[in-house]
Amino acid sequence: MVRYKQRVVEQMREECRNLHAQGTPVTGPHPFGNLRIYEAPQADPASGSYIYYYEYNWGGTSEGAAREDDLEAAEPGAHM
Repeated sequence: MVRYKQRVVEQMREECRNLHAQGTPVTGPHPFGNLRIYEAPQADPASGSYIYYYEYNWGGTSEGAAREDDLEAAEPGAHM
């Protein structure tokens, strides 16, 4: 179980606020909590890092991808 680093969460929230201020609706769940990686990471030669594919939300109903540098381990025993 992993989660986005706090600086990344703050950037995402700021983007949501900016979109809302411009009149663009921001809907759906956001990956601000725990994320479950569901497959092996893929190398990203452009960044020299790895991309991890994850799911989140109740029952893993939402998916996304993140660079390794943007993630950190979740608290031990954490759940989605």
